[in-house]
Amino acid sequence: MRLPRILLSFCLLGLCLAPCAALANAKKITFGYLVADQLHEPAPMIMKNLKLLENRGYEVKWQEFLSGANLVQHMASGEVDYGTGGAAPVLTFRGLGLDFVMLASSNTNGSALIVRKDITSPKDLDGKNVGTPGIGSMQDALVDKVAEAHGIKVRKRNMKVSDMPLFLQKGEIDAFVAWEPHVSRAEGLGYGHVLLTSQDVLPNHQCCVLVSREKTVNADPQMAADVLDVYLEAMAWFDQNREEARRMISKATGIKAEDVAKAMERVTYPEPPYLDETSMVMLVDSLVSSKKIKKEHVPDSAAFVKNMVLRDMLEKHLKK
Repeated sequence: MRLPRILLSFCLLGLCLAPCAALANAKKITFGYLVADQLHEPAPMIMKNLKLLENRGYEVKWQEFLSGANLVQHMASGEVDYGTGGAAPVLTFRGLGLDFVMLASSNTNGSALIVRKDITSPKDLDGKNVGTPGIGSMQDALVDKVAEAHGIKVRKRNMKVSDMPLFLQKGEIDAFVAWEPHVSRAEGLGYGHVLLTSQDVLPNHQCCVLVSREKTVNADPQMAADVLDVYLEAMAWFDQNREEARRMISKATGIKAEDVAKAMERVTYPEPPYLDETSMVMLVDSLVSSKKIKKEHVPDSAAFVKNMVLRDMLEKHLKK
């Protein structure tokens, strides 16, 4: 009886160790996303909740960032493999010579300029304090576009987007540009009103994107394929389960479901998720004009954008 018991013990030990061994052999990946931005970029939330990457054998570190500029800085240093964030910081860092690439769209439009109740036109913002998520963010670029179009100067204040409604309510800023649902949240609380949407400032502009670096994609093509596959799976789930997605977003952000529903009306989720290259060319021209990118680094804006969009890869995966 002793031998069978010993064999049984080893078998049970083997069963216990198998998951640990599988975990130890799992590929590690760090995926970044923006704080409280599940409405603009729902795919990471869904990928995380449904364990889509983990189900493919990956050990995932989910990392949250205050803005797209923060995310791409950490990606530039090699701390993040893939992530979702605004197109503006991705374009800016590519303009600085880094090998950033875009794999798919998350959304277009979806941001807005919300102001104090007594402000009725962009001219009223001259000399005023405007909150943004920081230099290099899409929202920061939108502020520049508004200031340039109306011949005004504003004082930018960088802050966490979820804090912006409170700063507006306290009078510490006169306006802010943020992604939804923080705009609708401020409206719902009665702290301000929308003066301009991002659609008004830059129609159909590319907002959040799935981003990585060329060397990351080329170093492990299978990982790149898996990330894009589960990203597309998550976006398809989002499109087919909007009500449940709203509840998930509300829970993740702490924002009322009705404000989330209102916010979603200002956001466009392209299907299939092709990137809007035309709006990104306009954005690059704006970044060059504001000297965030040197003109000598971007002799041809259209070619610059085209070279960083992995459209062939996206089309291949859409045909699966």
